[in-house]
Amino acid sequence: MKRVVAYTKKIIKHIIQSFIISYRISKKFFVLKFVLLIISAFVPFLYAFVWKELLNSISKNVSNIVVLLISFIVFSIINSIKNSFDEYIQMNYNDAIMVYRDSKLIELYSKVSMSFFDSSSLNDKVNLAIEGYDALLNIIWCIFSISSAFIGLLISFIVITKFKAYLGILTILILVPQLLYNRKYIKKKRKLQESLEKDNRLCNYYSGVFSNLNHLMEIKINNSGEYFFSKHKAIWEKLFRINKKDDLIHNLKLAFLGLLELASDIIVIISSVFEATNKSIQIGDIQYNISMISNLRNNTNNLFNEIVNFYKCVDQIDYLVDFEKVAIDPNPNGIFLPRSKYPIIEFDNVTFFYPNNNIPTLKNCSFTLDMSRKNCLVGLNGSGKSTIVKLILGFYYPDKGRVLFDGVDIREYDVKEIRKLFGILFQESIQYGLKLREVIGLSDTKRINNDEQLLIACKESGFIDVIKDWDNKLDCYLGRSFVIDGKDLSGGQWQLLALSRMYFQNTSYIMLDEPSASLDPITEDFLFNKMFKLSKEKGCLMISHRLSNTILADSIYVLEEGTIIEQGNHKELIDLNGKYAKMFNIQAKRYGNINEKD
Repeated sequence: MKRVVAYTKKIIKHIIQSFIISYRISKKFFVLKFVLLIISAFVPFLYAFVWKELLNSISKNVSNIVVLLISFIVFSIINSIKNSFDEYIQMNYNDAIMVYRDSKLIELYSKVSMSFFDSSSLNDKVNLAIEGYDALLNIIWCIFSISSAFIGLLISFIVITKFKAYLGILTILILVPQLLYNRKYIKKKRKLQESLEKDNRLCNYYSGVFSNLNHLMEIKINNSGEYFFSKHKAIWEKLFRINKKDDLIHNLKLAFLGLLELASDIIVIISSVFEATNKSIQIGDIQYNISMISNLRNNTNNLFNEIVNFYKCVDQIDYLVDFEKVAIDPNPNGIFLPRSKYPIIEFDNVTFFYPNNNIPTLKNCSFTLDMSRKNCLVGLNGSGKSTIVKLILGFYYPDKGRVLFDGVDIREYDVKEIRKLFGILFQESIQYGLKLREVIGLSDTKRINNDEQLLIACKESGFIDVIKDWDNKLDCYLGRSFVIDGKDLSGGQWQLLALSRMYFQNTSYIMLDEPSASLDPITEDFLFNKMFKLSKEKGCLMISHRLSNTILADSIYVLEEGTIIEQGNHKELIDLNGKYAKMFNIQAKRYGNINEKD
C-alpha cells in the first residue's frame, strides 16, 4: 500500500511540474493547443453525422439535400483549416519546447560534478537524462490526449450501444489484451535500452572519429579506417540482431491482436446489412455505424496508448532524477568569500580517491602554499600533481582531510569566487572554433568587446605577432568549423593564445599545469619567459616535468605516490641530494650528453 501511495504522489508531482513548465514555455500556444485538442475529440463525430444525413437524404430524395451538401463542404473546409492551424501551432510550440529543453539541459550539465566523467556507467545516463526531460515536458500532453480520447470514446460508445448494446462493451474488451501487452512491452524495451546504452555510445564513437580532424589525420596515416569501420559494423550488427529479433516477435503479436480488433468491425457490418435489408436502417446509417465502431476502436486504442505513454513518461522521468542524483555536484556551495588576493592554501592530511578506484591518488598529503610566492610541484607521472590543482579549484573534494583557504575549509566558500582568484594554463589548450575576441574574452565575458584590452592581452603574451597580418584581427574565426577562411594555429600558438586569455582575466594568481609539455624547446623557452614576466606581480603555482623551469621558483614541492616527500627552493633541494636532486641531475646529464654529441 505504501508503494502505491508513494507512486501516486510521484505521478501527481510530475503532472504539476509538467503543467507549470509547459504553460510557462508559451502561454499562447499552450492554450491554443489545448483548445484544438478538445475540439478534435468532437470533429470526427460531427463529420460522420453530416455524412450520414447526406447519404440518407440522397436515398430519400428529400429537399434539404442541397443544404446538407453545402454544410458538408463547408465543414470539410473548416476541418482542413483547423488541421493546418493545428500543425502550425504544434511546430511553433515544439520549437519553444526544444529551446527551453536545451537551455535547461545546458544549465544542468554546467552543474555536473567532474567525478561524473570518471565513470563510463554514469556517462550512459546522459542520453537517458535527455529522454527524461522530454518525458517531463510530454506528460501533461499525455493527460490532455487521454481526456480527448476519453471524450471521443464516450460519444462513440453511446452511439454504438444505441444500435447494439453489446457491441460497445465487446469492442472495448477486445482491446484490453493489447493494452496489457503494450504496457509490458514498453517496460521490457526500457530495460533493453538501458542494457544497450554502452553499445550505442561505442557505435557512435567509432563512427564519430571520422568527423574529427585530429583523429582523421592519424587514421589516414596509419590506414586504420577499416579497423574503425569493422568495429562500428560489428556493434551495429549486434544491435540490429537484438532489435530485429525483438521487433519481429513484437509485430507478430501485434498482428494477432489486430485480427481480434477486426471482430467488432465484422459484427457491425453484418448487423448493419441485415438491418438495412429489413428496412430498419438506411445506407447512411450503415456507414455511420461502421464509422462509429471505428471511432470507438481508435479512441479506445488512443486512450490505452496514451495511458501507456503516460506511465512510460513517469518511468522515463526517473532517468532525469537519477542523473541529477549522481551527476550534480553533491557538495553544497558555501557562502564564504575569499578574504584576500593571496590566501594561504593548506592541505591538511588529504586523502583522495578518484571514483571507481580503490587506490588513493593522494594519501595523507600535507603542505602549505603561500600564494604570494612562486611555487612549483614536481614528481613522476601519476604522483598526484594535477589532482592537487583540481582540489584547489574545488572540482573535487577530499575523501579524508581538508583543503583550507586562510584556515577555512574550501567547502565553506563560494567555489565560483575561489576560482576567480586563478588564471590557469593547462597542458593542452582548448581549441575553440570561435572568433579570436571570443576565445580570449571567455575568461571575462563582460569585457569581450573591449578591443583595446584584448589587443593588450595579445601583446603581453606575444600572440600579437601571430595576428599582425590578419585582416580582421580580433574578428577572425579560428579553425574552419564555421568559415572556409578560418585561421589554423600550431600547438605553440594555441598555448600563446591561452596565455592571452589568462592575462586578459587579470587574476592575482596563476596556475601552470604542464603548459609546455607538447612544445619544442624554443617555443617552451619563449612561453616560460612570457609567463614569468606576466607573473612578476602575481603568485604562481607551476607543475612541470622539465626541472630546468623550476630553478626560479621560491618553493618546490616534490610529490611521490600522492605524498609530499621534499620541500624547499632549488638550492636547498639540490643540497639535500634526495629525489629532486636525482631527477634534476638525470635531466641535466641527458642534456649534457646531447651537447657533447653535438
